[in-house]
Amino acid sequence: MRKFLKPAAIFCLFALALGLAYGIAGDTYLPEFVYVSEGESFSFAGGLLTARRSVPQLAEVSSSGEGSGSSYNATLMLLGTLPLKSVRVIQTGRIWLKPGGMTFGVKMFTEGVVVVGFSKVRSAGVSLSPAEEAGLKLGDVISRVDGVLIDGNSKLAAVVEAGGGRALKVEYSREGETATAWLKPAPAADGTGYKAGMWVRDSSAGIGTVTFFCEETGVLAGLGHGVTDTDTGVIMPLSSGELVPVSVTGVVKGQSGAAGELKGAFSRGEPLATLEYNCQSGVYGRLLAEETSFGAALPAAYKQDIISGKAMILCTVDGGGPAYYDIEIESINLSGAQPSKNIVLRVTDEELLELTGGIVQGMSGSPIIQNGCIIGAVTHVFLNDPTRGYGIFIENMLAAAGELEKQALAG
Repeated sequence: MRKFLKPAAIFCLFALALGLAYGIAGDTYLPEFVYVSEGESFSFAGGLLTARRSVPQLAEVSSSGEGSGSSYNATLMLLGTLPLKSVRVIQTGRIWLKPGGMTFGVKMFTEGVVVVGFSKVRSAGVSLSPAEEAGLKLGDVISRVDGVLIDGNSKLAAVVEAGGGRALKVEYSREGETATAWLKPAPAADGTGYKAGMWVRDSSAGIGTVTFFCEETGVLAGLGHGVTDTDTGVIMPLSSGELVPVSVTGVVKGQSGAAGELKGAFSRGEPLATLEYNCQSGVYGRLLAEETSFGAALPAAYKQDIISGKAMILCTVDGGGPAYYDIEIESINLSGAQPSKNIVLRVTDEELLELTGGIVQGMSGSPIIQNGCIIGAVTHVFLNDPTRGYGIFIENMLAAAGELEKQALAG
């Protein structure tokens, strides 16, 4: 006679299996903190994961960049019984944003210069790079040489030449840490003066898409990822810049192994916005032109509001302006381990696939809309499959916009 497990036993085994799966992956896929509206509860994974408040008294949030308001500790529970992970719950007000979708051009100048390459100087029968000999590396950001503020390539070259070959103190930053080095320029054998033996970059330009405009603060946000140096991958240190309107003139379709791109012409008119903040979560500034091209405001979603399934992106791929296109949300990473790669999405809209092949360069920042809320923005394309790519949580972009507000208050 066959014996069958009772429903209660099946339920327990199922809960145990899920608990083990979530427990193993908890630190990778579950969040460290959660935003909620005042008085609201929350859950994940269609209600499988709920929160049990573990500290009855509210405590003020520290200035850790996570948000402002009151907060409490909670434990994520599987099926209401199995504890998985402790999280910090931050209570905040629901924010409304006007979705963008229009293309823009980024014009920015760096704060200091970024080391992007080294070259050998032939001097006294020896080939060497004085910069490498001094210990400088690719991605270092040079701010001062011989006490002189370096604000561009030409200033660096002039200071090196004026030194007459003596050792110069170089002040630079590497991965956020400041340091100094002593660089001794070498006289070029061809008599063209003293050389440092390095290539540097002091500006950047490109095309992206506006994600949102916040009417309350006047902040405009785009890209969903930072402007980085093309050679080193380092976030470009911003000194000044602006966001300007762009007219899309054509599209290079994406295909497996080769990312496509939007072709566009920068406007010669007034800039759209200032450029005041460049970070892992995008570029941020303040709108300069009169606000006329944005649609009605939508609520910003919390990450726990996002579900797998149908959604839309708002983007511009021709001269007709922003339009909505269908996508599918395939998976969601709640951990925040990669700030601009929280959502995996796939383009399903036949019209967009015909026009672009999927996601192309220049679409970064395109707002993602689901259930009447802005849930995030497109950030990257999968090189081997242009129909698929990554998106960032909108709450990550709002946190960065909040940092811009803090800077404004501090200044």
